[in-house]
Amino acid sequence: MDKGKIVALEDRIPKLKEQRRRKANRRLVILLLLFFVMIVIIAYTQSPLSRVKSILVKGNEVYSDKEIIRNSSLSNRTNIWNVKQQVIAEKLAKLSEIKKTEITIHWPNTIIITVEEYKRTAYLKQEQYYFPVMENGKVLKDKKTEIIPTNSPILFDFNEGAALNEMIKSLETLPKEIVNSISEIHYTPTKTDPYHISLYMNDGFEVSATLRSFSQKMAHYPSIISQLDMNKKGIIDLEVGSYFKSFDTEMEEKKVNRIKVKGNHVILSLVSLVLGFIIAFSYHLTQLQNTKPKMTDRQYKQTLALRNQLIEQEKTNRKLQKELNQKQAKVQKYEKEFAKEAKVFANLAEDAEKYRLYIGKVKVKGNGIKVTLADGAYDPKEGNVNNYLVHEHHVFKVINELYISGAAAVGINGQRLTSHSYIVCNGPVITVDGVPHPAPFVITAIGDPDILSSSLNLTGGVKDQLVNDNIVFKLEKANNITFGPIIGS
Repeated sequence: MDKGKIVALEDRIPKLKEQRRRKANRRLVILLLLFFVMIVIIAYTQSPLSRVKSILVKGNEVYSDKEIIRNSSLSNRTNIWNVKQQVIAEKLAKLSEIKKTEITIHWPNTIIITVEEYKRTAYLKQEQYYFPVMENGKVLKDKKTEIIPTNSPILFDFNEGAALNEMIKSLETLPKEIVNSISEIHYTPTKTDPYHISLYMNDGFEVSATLRSFSQKMAHYPSIISQLDMNKKGIIDLEVGSYFKSFDTEMEEKKVNRIKVKGNHVILSLVSLVLGFIIAFSYHLTQLQNTKPKMTDRQYKQTLALRNQLIEQEKTNRKLQKELNQKQAKVQKYEKEFAKEAKVFANLAEDAEKYRLYIGKVKVKGNGIKVTLADGAYDPKEGNVNNYLVHEHHVFKVINELYISGAAAVGINGQRLTSHSYIVCNGPVITVDGVPHPAPFVITAIGDPDILSSSLNLTGGVKDQLVNDNIVFKLEKANNITFGPIIGS
């Protein structure tokens, strides 16, 4: 080994000591740094800097910021590390008008609470108070007010349950402008329809409907009233089809009923007058007999016997009078019951007639309109000839508009349609209830010719749509249209 490369041990010892000292210093620095970081973390968690400084609430309208913060149990003393977002969201979800809640933490010390509230769909009237009804059908008993609400419909005679839930669900599906036009909704169930309702509109009309089809038929309300005289108010019946009944007709019926009641009162008054006259005459006759002078024993005995007979007769009259009063009370009770039953029977008969007419069980005859749909002139430049043919959806547009406008019966090429009729298109031919019909298709409808015609001729309506589809459209009024009953339907 070369002696020049040998390093003495005494020379290496200082270098080894220096290396060890540097390693020890590095370890000390690392330990001091870790210790300092731990001290800073502990100091931060225990100092006011780790507490919630700002709480922001977004999306609230019904509840104030203070109410939401109070129910969340958050405050400026809450440690930011102890905030549990799921727990706070569950607490706020217990509020009756809160639909959804989201908690967001923005470091270092800000919390944002974003809420989504249920909408107030209507108000329920009970006694003199108005209770908000939310879109989920819940009635807020703790939010009652005596001020009449003007921005939502008012419900009467509803209770929490299936009927109220169906009512709220229907209102949610209607356009906002139709909901705003409703003033009051009364729950008026009948024996034949437990879901019957009566609506009072802001424009003065009254609507009779059933919850089963309310949302579908009420959507056509603007189209219906546009065809009516706004100066002539009445009831719009949407239970089966749609038709209008003026208030004047209903007032005449009530006037006839009042005349009948007055006639019964006159008869009872005459009976009471005759009975009073008999009693007064008997009393006067007794007084005359008592004033006769110098009666003999025989005359006295006869007078006494007659007096006793008169007393017995008066007792009998009083007994009969009492029985008469009881009979009169029973008669009045029966009259009220008969009036109610007669009204029910009249409603049932009217409904039965409407149903028979609707399903085609009775013959119907009247004035109306006739609509002819023919294929358009084919343009050779057009690639698809089907664009010039009449299809079933064209026929459906005309038929649906006629029924909405109050048509009592509708037929195609003389074949009457029923409630379960079907129409299928097969090229240039359509099949109605299994019977094929070639073009042109003549659709006849019985109803008010003016209303039916105006509904089809509305700007942007059925006629304009069909003409835009290259369909030849012809409309004319017709008299004495007749549809026979459908056998076996």
